[in-house]
Amino acid sequence: PYDYLILAPGAVDEYFGHEEWRRFAPGMKEVEEATFIRSRLLRSFEIAELEADENERAAHLTFIIVGAGPTGVELAGAIKELAVDVIPRDFRVADTRRARVVLIEAGTRVLPAFHAESSARALGQLRTLGVEVRLGEPVTQVLADGVEVRGERLRSYNVIWTAGVRAAPLTATLGVPLGPGGRVRVLPDCSIADHREVFAIGDAAYLVDAASGRPVPGVSQGALQMGRYVARLIEAELNGAPSARVAAFHYHDKGSMATVGKSRAVVEIGRARFGGLLAWLAWMALHITVLIGFRNRLAVLFSWLYSYVFFRRGSRLITRVAPPEPAAPAPTERAS
Repeated sequence: PYDYLILAPGAVDEYFGHEEWRRFAPGMKEVEEATFIRSRLLRSFEIAELEADENERAAHLTFIIVGAGPTGVELAGAIKELAVDVIPRDFRVADTRRARVVLIEAGTRVLPAFHAESSARALGQLRTLGVEVRLGEPVTQVLADGVEVRGERLRSYNVIWTAGVRAAPLTATLGVPLGPGGRVRVLPDCSIADHREVFAIGDAAYLVDAASGRPVPGVSQGALQMGRYVARLIEAELNGAPSARVAAFHYHDKGSMATVGKSRAVVEIGRARFGGLLAWLAWMALHITVLIGFRNRLAVLFSWLYSYVFFRRGSRLITRVAPPEPAAPAPTERAS
């Protein structure tokens, strides 16, 4: 039994009816997935160092990111910088600076949720880094050793999925009306029709903002604002204020930002749009301020300053974690 219930199960990666692709192309929604991707990425550089076959070495040094939203853009830039600026000195045979990073997007531009000006700026920054960006090319197949795009086979043992999300599977078991992406259709106060004591927030909720007429986006800003709104509403009702639900939830867009690489980012705040070093500093400042605890903020700040000055990364551990690693051929012995 409960008086109030808040549903905030989050989201999972959307494979658009091809769940079998998940095994070969993990997403970035869980810490375990991110740790696995780091491990597989670093292991690929190690295998490339031992691989005698040039085609196999190229496949291990090819990194494909499917989906050019903020996660895909940031990941593509980070991998290219890692290969070009951070680890070349660690290898003698494999030239990591020649690593191929491919960002594939079915739509016509990167960062489709951003203004076209910001998308164009981010695209230019990616290409300056050396990222190969392919727009308007949906992936039609994902295999253990690469992807297929418009009939073309791109070989890679490192495919990462950032092409979309949907509400967690829990929402489909509730027996309530669902909106796009499996999100629960909620009333203006974030509650579920016929169950006013149950609320859905964040990625689990589909709510059309009464003021703007647009759905609340599935971003952290929306989830935080919904959480605070519902908390205040419940507190008011517990204190005997039955009219607390009169004021509908309204989403306040505080802007959007995405980092592309060192000193490269794009920021949108209201009508202001800018990029480059200033945008990157704004991105860094925002992410530091939302950390919990002064000690954590200070530790992250010094870690980022160290990485910025010396272009080194602190954690380069190769571990074995879920999801299971796709099968890849063992390296061919190189003649001495």
